[in-house]
Amino acid sequence: LGASTTVDQSTVTTSGAWQGGVDFSWYEPNSTQPEFQISTADQLAGLRYLVNNGTDFKGITINLENDIDLNSVEWIPIGTYTDAVKNDESAVFSSNETAYNGFKGTFDGNNHTIKNLYAKGSTMYNYAIGGGFKGLFGILESGSTIKNLTIENVNIQANGMVGSIAGYIPSAFDSTEPVTIENIDVIGNITIKSLFNVGGIIGRSESGSSINIKNCNVSGTTGSYIRSYSSTSVAFVGGIIGAEYS
Repeated sequence: LGASTTVDQSTVTTSGAWQGGVDFSWYEPNSTQPEFQISTADQLAGLRYLVNNGTDFKGITINLENDIDLNSVEWIPIGTYTDAVKNDESAVFSSNETAYNGFKGTFDGNNHTIKNLYAKGSTMYNYAIGGGFKGLFGILESGSTIKNLTIENVNIQANGMVGSIAGYIPSAFDSTEPVTIENIDVIGNITIKSLFNVGGIIGRSESGSSINIKNCNVSGTTGSYIRSYSSTSVAFVGGIIGAEYS
C-alpha cells in the first residue's frame, strides 16, 4: 500500500497509507504548463524530491486531488537548505539564495486533508545538521502560496524553526511578493515541540521577508500542545507563528 513501481516505463501508484515511496513521473521538466496534479503520498514525496534538488516551481501551481495519509512515516520537508548552510550555520539568516532550495510556487490543497504528518530532527542546538526547518514544507520562499488545506494529526519534534505548514520563510532575494498562507486548518492530535521558533502554522518568518496569513485555524484535541523545551528566555512560541521578524 502506498508504494509505486515502474512496469514497462509506466509508473503505477497504489492507494492507501504511505510506505515511503517517491513518484515524480507526474512532472514534465521541459513543460510550459502552469499546473500539475498530484493525488498520492508518493507523488507528494516526489514534489519534495524535486524541490530539494533545485526545482523551485516558481509561477507553477501544484493541485492536490485527493486526501493523503502520510501514515506517521518520517517526513522530510519540502524545501531544504544547501551545503552553504551545512558548512556555515550563520548562512541561515543571510540574504543569500544559494543557501536554500525552497518552494516558490502555489500549493492548492483544494480543500483536501493531509493527515498523520510526522517529522523529527536533532534536539541539539545546531539545526544546520538536520535539527530544524521542519513541517510539511521546510522552506517557503517569497511569492509562494499554500492554501485550501487541512493538516490532521501532526507530530513534530526538533530544535528550531518548526510549524505544521512550514518551518522557515527566509529573507526575500529576487521578489517583493509575500508568502501567502490562506484557508489552512490544523486539527486533531497536535504535538509540536522544539527549542525555539515553534508555531502551529509557521515556525519563523525572517527579517526581509513578508507574509500574509488569512483564515487559518489551529484547533487540537485534548492533550495537544505547541511547546518549547528551552530552559532560557529565547523560545518564541505561537499558535499561528513562532517568531515573526519580517
